[in-house]
Amino acid sequence: MKHFLPLTFFIAFNCIADGAFYLNKTNNFVIEDVQNNRLNTIQSELGKTYYVNTNNLSFTTSTNGDAVVIFSNDVVFKLNDNTSLQIDSFDQNIQNLNSTPEVIKYTNNTLNCSFNAGELELVVNGNVSIHTSVVSIAPKNGKYFIKTDEKTTTIVVVDGETKVSDVLSKKQQTIKTGEMLVVTTAPKLVGRAGEVFRRQNIFSTRKLEDDETKAFVSTLNDTRQHNSNIKFVVFDKKVIGVKID
Repeated sequence: MKHFLPLTFFIAFNCIADGAFYLNKTNNFVIEDVQNNRLNTIQSELGKTYYVNTNNLSFTTSTNGDAVVIFSNDVVFKLNDNTSLQIDSFDQNIQNLNSTPEVIKYTNNTLNCSFNAGELELVVNGNVSIHTSVVSIAPKNGKYFIKTDEKTTTIVVVDGETKVSDVLSKKQQTIKTGEMLVVTTAPKLVGRAGEVFRRQNIFSTRKLEDDETKAFVSTLNDTRQHNSNIKFVVFDKKVIGVKID
């Protein structure tokens, strides 16, 4: 028999609600937000559900740290060590706040993130946009590995498809299952008047080797398992994260 374990919840007063996220793994992991123009550290607790408010949230792992963050629109992030991710906004249109108890139903959902440094393992079954220093990424449902720093972003599509847009130009490229895209900062050019500019960043694509594919599939399947027994449900007009034993 399955048992539902209620976790910390957030209150949703209408159908347009702040999205929630649940911590399924934490190690050397810090959550911060800005309140009254001051940086505030939020206590991170394994097995706790939080909500995204109007303040930008940042997630950071240090050396040998990692964390698994599950969002209520079925997007799972695994942050590897020395990773910095900012949640810029997350809104959901929840349709069944008046139903109880019931797994949440939603239509429109928008999760926007800024990925500053490190490595992400990503399992997507909702809407998410990820912005790095060189590209914007709009992955469709699937599994992805993304690595970035201030000059280079690497995107591996283990399963799925994503559009990648250059931040300097109108260049766009779609990469699909079994492909890797590396985008590097364009070299600086100097104009006749001495002005410095860049035309567009450099895109380089290749197919994954068989051994690479096997390694990424194994890793991302492990990440997907973190979401297998976590559900977000409506109870008494509240959205509650629950773990199914």
